[in-house]
Amino acid sequence: PRVCNREGVVAAMFLFSCCCNVDDPGQPVEDFQSPRKSTAIVDHPAIEFSVEFVKTDGALIGVSVDDFDGEKLHITGLREDCLAARYNASAPSSMRLAPGDYIMSVNKVSADGLEMLRLLREEKGVELRVRKPLNWVVNLGRERRKAPLGIKLRYGSNSKSLIVTDIAPGLVQQWNAAHPEQQVRVCDRITAVNEVRGAPTDMMHAIQDSSELFLQLSRPRGA
Repeated sequence: PRVCNREGVVAAMFLFSCCCNVDDPGQPVEDFQSPRKSTAIVDHPAIEFSVEFVKTDGALIGVSVDDFDGEKLHITGLREDCLAARYNASAPSSMRLAPGDYIMSVNKVSADGLEMLRLLREEKGVELRVRKPLNWVVNLGRERRKAPLGIKLRYGSNSKSLIVTDIAPGLVQQWNAAHPEQQVRVCDRITAVNEVRGAPTDMMHAIQDSSELFLQLSRPRGA
């Protein structure tokens, strides 16, 4: 079975109860520079594309990432005054970097979030393979207070989503059985709960307090 946990990290939420554990924050990446090119792997609209950067003195790329699932980097923010914004200004709309995108590999290294983060910080030249997110909504209905959700979630202190780390019998498993094309999987990210998004603690409170749940989920397209 797929496991979406780093060593030493404790899962946060299971069934009705919620005891949130926070470990490593999402990581700002601000020491690699100047984009050279962008190449689409899939025709418009681009599902996956590559962006190449070369470090130069002074400029910042202005990208923050969350490496908390240990496999890939989730873009959580872009600064308007840095190189990412300059790249976006000239890139096709389907190939612009955006919060919510997934960095699948750095210099051909994949499935190792910590090593990918190290390469972003330390290598002079980096090639990013970026994949756009698949977003969908799960409606668990008003019966959620009568049955457990059956999921474990975790997040970092700078995360802007909740990562699904385990699925057990409960409402989510029932949803999966009834909606095979919209199933929730381990390593999916919850990016909004009803109208609440951004701070994971606020989303966790919304899960606890709401009688009806609309969960917006995300994973890399094609995953």
